[in-house]
Amino acid sequence: MAKSGIENLFPEKLFEGFVKTITRPRGQENREFDAGEKAAFEAFILARDNPADFVNFEPLVQRIRELNEKVE
Repeated sequence: MAKSGIENLFPEKLFEGFVKTITRPRGQENREFDAGEKAAFEAFILARDNPADFVNFEPLVQRIRELNEKVE
């Protein structure tokens, strides 16, 4: 849904209300995350306070833990 960025780790269903539709010259429509809504999306995620929203972050968390163990 998002072109790039950490937003790609969130489940796509969370993006409802934070997307825009782009109509290409040949009439094809693409829905994508509206980067102008980034602050509103952040507030939405924080207000939900739902750990399940972060399930796709687990590989990143694991890698950070691994790196942290090497530093200690």
